[in-house]
Amino acid sequence: MIKHSEEQLSIINHPLGSISVIACAGSGKTFTAIHRLAAMRRLLGNHRGQIALLSFSNIAVNTFRNGYQILSKNLEVGAGKDRVEIDTLDSFFTR
Repeated sequence: MIKHSEEQLSIINHPLGSISVIACAGSGKTFTAIHRLAAMRRLLGNHRGQIALLSFSNIAVNTFRNGYQILSKNLEVGAGKDRVEIDTLDSFFTR
């Protein structure tokens, strides 16, 4: 299991709201985004709408989907784990 850095934990556990993350390649942005998504879904529960995680890259989208699928298995019932949209910007806006 990979351990989160202090910086990653501060992003994962950030209160709900807008946040921007800028970091170099290999710094764990994808890992952090997937964990942040699961944390947000946990906070919102099943009574709220959907969360969108969007990327320009199909490869990133596939990585996000696979990672979230694994993490969402640990989300409790009622966390709205199926209320997540992971897609490319283009696909999201054309749908």
